[in-house]
Amino acid sequence: MESYREFLEKCRREYKAYKSVYSPALEEVVIFNSKGFNHLLSKEKGIPRERKEQKYKLSLLSFVTEVIRNAELNESNRKIKGIEYWSVVANVGKAKIRVVLRKIGSKGKTHFWSVMRIK
Repeated sequence: MESYREFLEKCRREYKAYKSVYSPALEEVVIFNSKGFNHLLSKEKGIPRERKEQKYKLSLLSFVTEVIRNAELNESNRKIKGIEYWSVVANVGKAKIRVVLRKIGSKGKTHFWSVMRIK
């Protein structure tokens, strides 16, 4: 059985291998930066998520690129303090997965922000 640290490092390597993916829903390329990975581990202002929640979010990483490639726009974009957010949803097998994307400022690049399963 792998330790949490081993699991985390495996997920970090997987995430780093993602370079970018085109989103037909947004009609643009989505990048994967450290902000997105760190958000899976910590809430706003760097408050760590509970380990159980971290494992849950990290376990969904393998679905992220497929969701972005195949998703329809689920919610219209929201803008909060100059940051735009989008939610895209797709079925992956029997699971319905939501991926949150965001862009900071008008000149920022759209990047992965979060992932969750929809019940």
